[in-house]
Amino acid sequence: MDSLISSQERPLVETLKQQLFDPALATRLIPNQQESNDSNTLNSLKTMNDLWNALNQFLTKSEIHPDLFYVRWLRATNGDVSKSMNSIIELIKWRERIQLEKLTYSHFDSIFTKVENFVYFMGHDKDGSPAICLEIDKFVPGSLPYDQLEKVVGFVLEIVIHELRLKSQGKLERFVVLIDYYNWGLSLVDTKLDKAILGTCQNYFPERLKLACLMRAPWLFSTAYAVVKVFLDEKTTEKIAFVSESEIPTELKKRFDEQVLLDRFGGKSQKKQTIKEYLGALLGPNETLEEYYAKRSPSLQH
Repeated sequence: MDSLISSQERPLVETLKQQLFDPALATRLIPNQQESNDSNTLNSLKTMNDLWNALNQFLTKSEIHPDLFYVRWLRATNGDVSKSMNSIIELIKWRERIQLEKLTYSHFDSIFTKVENFVYFMGHDKDGSPAICLEIDKFVPGSLPYDQLEKVVGFVLEIVIHELRLKSQGKLERFVVLIDYYNWGLSLVDTKLDKAILGTCQNYFPERLKLACLMRAPWLFSTAYAVVKVFLDEKTTEKIAFVSESEIPTELKKRFDEQVLLDRFGGKSQKKQTIKEYLGALLGPNETLEEYYAKRSPSLQH
């Protein structure tokens, strides 16, 4: 694991853990804690001690190298220990608020049906990172329940990242996003969708995006992108690459084998995997994320 954490990061990790788990904070109330939208769910996070327990349970079931969890936050905040600590607290509060581990993929069945032509998986790049593709002209703005979007994004990414974690033994946990703006127009702009997806990814899944290729984006798109960019941090914008139509085959073949790359991008594959197909191969329709983690615990995969 030492090769995954630099000598400069190691002391920052220890400082972050010391400050986060300071015994003097144990009985301190968690600030600005919101109740779950589910009236039948009681919020179990009252004090920092409650939050520590929830965090440790999450790390035990999900991480192979727990210190990498802290490193990701430190990298996302440019080594700012205070910001990293506050972000981790917000992550655990968010997981509790939306009851993430109690969700099942059947909970989002209607959403998956609506987006099956809009978003799908396209294998892995040459390094093994999974590729998520979006065809913007297949999306109908306003067609999705925005109050469910952060839940569905969180649910899907948790499983994608965990499967990658198990496959690579914790060494590779980032994904690639390919966004095709063919036939894009201002009528397809949905800022609520953009904010829900970008906000969830940036706030709760730091350092997970390897690359975002924005392909065939017309000149007019710059107007919409200027709005979206407001919600992006510097780390994220550095990972965004604009690819013109003529550049698509050349640029993507640098990253994907032809047998994996879809024919619409200059490859030889016609194989798409919908989100529902992907999840259906890994868990039952009524299986919760908590149950998924129990059967796919890193300690059980050796």
